[in-house]
Amino acid sequence: MNISSSTIHKLLACIALTPLTAAASWSPHYYAGLGGGWLQNNLDTTMQNIYVIHPQYSSSHSFDNNNGEFVSNALLGLGMQNDRYYLGLEGNIFYSNEDTTANYNASLDYTDHIIKTQMQWRYELDAIAGYYFTPRWLGYGKLGYTMGTIQSNYQAIDTQNDKLASSAIAKKSLYGGVIGLGTQYALTQHLHLGAEADYIHYANTSGTVPDAMYLNWNQPYTFQYKLSQYMVKATISYWF
Repeated sequence: MNISSSTIHKLLACIALTPLTAAASWSPHYYAGLGGGWLQNNLDTTMQNIYVIHPQYSSSHSFDNNNGEFVSNALLGLGMQNDRYYLGLEGNIFYSNEDTTANYNASLDYTDHIIKTQMQWRYELDAIAGYYFTPRWLGYGKLGYTMGTIQSNYQAIDTQNDKLASSAIAKKSLYGGVIGLGTQYALTQHLHLGAEADYIHYANTSGTVPDAMYLNWNQPYTFQYKLSQYMVKATISYWF
């Protein structure tokens, strides 16, 4: 079979242009938006006071700070889409002003131990892959990385004398992973509504507060955190 040189040239040109043709079928866009939802915290905090002078008096207390709270977020992303598929990279900032409170009552020494924890700001970066079920309906999954700073305010109240026995303020950065599923509906070419459910898990982290107070002197306290979260949220975004 004889193949002319012109045919070979056309075939080579077609092969060379295939990546460009495939790339041209993807449409890039930037988008920004706002959201809000409900966050369920599952936080186990273990606090240990370390008595340097009298180590036999060292003690440990565990707190279960499990609660729900409202969160809001702002988002900014870059997406690529064609008729069927969607790929994106998205950054989120989350904010919540609520804290969780947990108590531990040590009846033997007449002391109430109270701890309040809060993570006001959380930052998240996600990779998104989706599929268009219709030209307007998009379903997607995401994997992400997140970080935030958790703060604990601890107090021990001497209930017999009604006075503060010890206190500590601990701050620690937590790092974790995010997995989620979501959907978006295009109201118009630019305006999109979304709903999403996420699971967030943080690496177990501990830190020591060297200048915590016990009665009238400084005493080191150690805090250990185990935190996971579930979140559902709704978003509205504008595609540029």
